[in-house]
Formats: sequence, structure tokens, C-alpha cells
Amino acid sequence: FVQAFTDYQLTIVKLSDSKRPEEFNLQFTRLNLGTIINSGEKLHAMVGEMRDACFAAGGIGQHPFLTEVKMPTRRYSKEQVAAQILAQVFSFKETEGYTRTRHFDLQRLFKEHSRLTLEQRKWIEDVTETMGVLNSAFEGRDILRNKAMTLSTVLLAWKRKITTQRDAVAYREFVAEFLCRLRWQLRKGLDVDKEY
Repeated sequence: FVQAFTDYQLTIVKLSDSKRPEEFNLQFTRLNLGTIINSGEKLHAMVGEMRDACFAAGGIGQHPFLTEVKMPTRRYSKEQVAAQILAQVFSFKETEGYTRTRHFDLQRLFKEHSRLTLEQRKWIEDVTETMGVLNSAFEGRDILRNKAMTLSTVLLAWKRKITTQRDAVAYREFVAEFLCRLRWQLRKGLDVDKEY
């Protein structure tokens, strides 16, 4: 027993590059329980300029608009929303249509756009500016409670070219009223098309 104990090989992992203590707890739990990495973590491990636009410090995933939304911050969920936003913007600019944004779709996006053109960088700047205008208008983010609402809100504002604070406030009022009426309709139990 003593020989087996003293000959046992240990694996030591030094965690670095983390600025949030909860990341250490998450890593400890994952290493000890064998938790499978999620889509956001897999995307974070990729390389390239599109990946950096979503995950790097100062990237869209770190934008104040997203950091204040009431969705979990664990395991790169906000950065994944940033990737979904850019996937839709790039798709719309390139095909005038929207696209699917599952993990493999986002992986392909990161690979195909590992180097960005000046025009594509401008698209990202436009999204960043849109989120900047929305940031103070949606203060508190009480109406944006999940990824889908956040993604849809940013995309519609970007598509409608909301660039002024006045328009952003009016847009917030629209989104709040729309979501309120939608919840009201759903609670009434009306026949809703299952597709929607």
C-alpha cells in the first residue's frame, strides 16, 4: 500500500489568465467531476480575428450592454451571444438573409472569418455602436431576460439603424410593450401556432 501510494503519479494543473474567482471554482468542479465543456468554451478555445471580436478583452462579448443583461455569465454565455449576433449580421450582409447559429455554425463562422476584411471590421464597429446606443436606453436590462431576447433586440436595432439616444429610448419602450403584450397573449391560452 505504501509503495502504491508513493509511486502514484499526480497531475497538477496551474490555472492562469483568469480574472474572476468563480472561474477557478468552475474549473475545479469540472476537473474533479468531469463536466463536458460547452459550446461557449469550445468557441473560446478557437483562434482568429472573429473569435477575438467576440471573446477578447474589449470585444463584443465584453460590451457593457451584454455584461448587464440578466443572463448567466458562466462558461462564456455572453460571448456566445456576441458570436450569434455577428453570425446574423455577417449572414445578412453577405446573403440578405439570416442563418442558423448552432455551435457548428459558429465554429464555421470563426474558421471562415479567421481574418477579417476592412468591410467586415466596419460591420463589427456598427454592431458595437448600436450596442453603445442601446446601453443607456436599456439601463437595468429588466426586460431582457435571456439570450434570445437580447439577440433579437440587438439585431432589430442594428437593422433599423438606431443611432440616436432618442430613437434608442423609443425602441426600448416598443420592446417593453411588445414583450408585455406577448406575455399577456400567451397567458390567455389562445391557440398559438406551434411554430411560433
